[in-house]
Amino acid sequence: MSSRVYQSVLALFSFPIQKSEKLCYVLLSDTQHMEAVIKIHVTVKARRTQVVGMHGDAIKIQVASPPVDGRANEELISFLAKTLGVPKSDVRIKSGASSRSKIISINGLDIATVTDKLVGKQKQGRCRSRIKSES
Repeated sequence: MSSRVYQSVLALFSFPIQKSEKLCYVLLSDTQHMEAVIKIHVTVKARRTQVVGMHGDAIKIQVASPPVDGRANEELISFLAKTLGVPKSDVRIKSGASSRSKIISINGLDIATVTDKLVGKQKQGRCRSRIKSES
């Protein structure tokens, strides 16, 4: 799907979640297929790969690999797949392959599950002050 068509479809059929109006969207193409689309901000050459909290309207993830020959992107996809419990083939970088800011799509999961598994764990960790919980 081209970028222009994808943006049009996203604008027409996306539903923002309550945590942040710009953070994450769910795109429903039919009742059998669900795709969660999230914004990620990546920091490379970290000590270890981990979610560290929020960066504006994106989820901030530190990646241990350097950004050489796509190794950081590969590690990001592997980390997200392992953390979310989905195959690597279900995690794709939609845009921002050579940028720190990326749009990631995860097939087969709803947005509530994705955000809970990524950001929900940080509420008990050291990033508690960075994440605002809404009632």
